Amino acid sequence: MSPKNDSGFKVEPFDGSNYGLWSYKMKMYLMSKGLWGAIAGDETTSEAKEQQAHAAIVLNLSDSQLMHVIDSATAREAWGRLARFHHSHDMANRLWLKEKFASFKYAASSMSGHVVELEDLVMKMKRANCGPSEEDVCAVLLRSLPASFESLVQAFRMSVASFSFSDLVSKLIAEDVRQNEAARVEDATALYAGKRKGKQYPKKLQVRRAKGPSGTCYNCGKVGHYARDCRSGRGPREQQHDQSNVAFNACEGFASNSWVMDSGASAHMCKDRDAFEDYEEVHHARSISSATNDVKLNVIGYGTVKLRVQTFVDRHSP
Repeated sequence: MSPKNDSGFKVEPFDGSNYGLWSYKMKMYLMSKGLWGAIAGDETTSEAKEQQAHAAIVLNLSDSQLMHVIDSATAREAWGRLARFHHSHDMANRLWLKEKFASFKYAASSMSGHVVELEDLVMKMKRANCGPSEEDVCAVLLRSLPASFESLVQAFRMSVASFSFSDLVSKLIAEDVRQNEAARVEDATALYAGKRKGKQYPKKLQVRRAKGPSGTCYNCGKVGHYARDCRSGRGPREQQHDQSNVAFNACEGFASNSWVMDSGASAHMCKDRDAFEDYEEVHHARSISSATNDVKLNVIGYGTVKLRVQTFVDRHSP
């Protein structure tokens, strides 16, 4: 049973945690009973009071602490053994708590969880009689924050007005909520963009290069080839429109060859001798530089070539 004084004050049994607080309360209890002289070494202390003090100390220990005093002969000896053991133990504990406080880092999943971890550490330090000041707690909290809070940290450090730990915590939690909301909106936007990017459109809207011609010939009206490859004679519309002047347009040539028209060019190149309506050979060697690998093309003649062009999208304006 724990000792109790006349006013009903009770000292909880010592279980090995926070020896400093327990020893202070136990000292006050022994003094209230007039028994502290047995601990202080007062030679005038009676044998009865010595036994009462010894019993009060032992009865106020949990079973895990009895091993330290089980063979002590006096109250003073029991008190000294407890003090020597737990003072050294408390010193090591205080050093460990101070090191943990000095190296405190953000490791929680939320700002509120981070603050709770720091408050729990500060509470343990206070119980070990090494509690930090509020200013030190604020400094450690600011230093422990991730890089995303750097602007807010600098604002607090440059502030000339004093602030409390509770003020700092409320602003940090509000900033954490703001950052989480911004990240949620960004993720939702990225997800939407990803879905749009991977969306499958109807096949009729997809442009693909076919393995072979599948359109209708504008010359003979048959399916399976183009007008430039048509072996039939010219149709009635083509006979009416024998010529067409075009600048800067993709046009149809002869057989399977294609032409590239340049309205700014002084001349065009053609490799098909039969395409020329009039032709004159070149008797002096001439060459043209190609844009591909600096290849030079020899010019062996020149003349006039007439082309038939299809634009596919025409407008009739009377």
